Amino acid sequence: MTMLPTRLYRGDSQSQESKAQHYRSAGLLTKVINGGNPAYIEQNGLLESVRAHVKAQSESESFFQKRSQFLSFSSQESRAMFYASSGHPNELVSSEDNSETRYIFTIDTTNIVSIKPRKGLHFLEYSCDNSLIRSDGNEMETPGIDPLASLYGAFGSNLCEGCDNRRLKHRLLLIDVVAFLNAVPSAERYKGALTNAQQDHEWLIMPSDYIPRLFGDSARIPRSQIWSARHYRLRSESPRDATMFAGGSDVAGFE
Repeated sequence: MTMLPTRLYRGDSQSQESKAQHYRSAGLLTKVINGGNPAYIEQNGLLESVRAHVKAQSESESFFQKRSQFLSFSSQESRAMFYASSGHPNELVSSEDNSETRYIFTIDTTNIVSIKPRKGLHFLEYSCDNSLIRSDGNEMETPGIDPLASLYGAFGSNLCEGCDNRRLKHRLLLIDVVAFLNAVPSAERYKGALTNAQQDHEWLIMPSDYIPRLFGDSARIPRSQIWSARHYRLRSESPRDATMFAGGSDVAGFE
């Protein structure tokens, strides 16, 4: 039986699409917040949704891919470095806090639990930690700009809709994409997606916290001790100006 990874890695860069620069306050945000359809997976099924996220084959699937409920990770840190650097990992240099433009997010999957291991389906329960929430940069000194400032200010710093203030555990669905697509009896339709997933050692992670106010699942992984961030920029990039949004986005194929 294949050993499950104890760490998964995600490479990202600051952008309006991924909003990785807001991880300090908002956690890791899926791109469904950019106008995606939260019912897409339910309507199209998990298999077709995974394939479309990894390799879109139509305009509607490309729309979903850019607004997906999944976050792509890799079991290989080198692949995360590749995507964080827009394909130039040798150009990455460590950056001071609030000066970074690139990120490596690492999630601890030691306590992963298998649902259907041969099909690559697993879940992970964890607790959030609101004590980790902090400003995203100098611009956050201005009231109202922090994405969660008004929410936490109004209801208190212990509020968490996803776990009902720690009454429940947070939950993530984790999909080993290679195992998942390899389990398809007729794999021709999924050949391109499988090739991409094999190259990236790709895993997909989806928040599975039901939010009554939204009538659906959460679009974020809140601040927690199970994941962390490292800061980088390219040698050619100036330190980020915390009062502005700049820089690229995820490289196509690893959304």
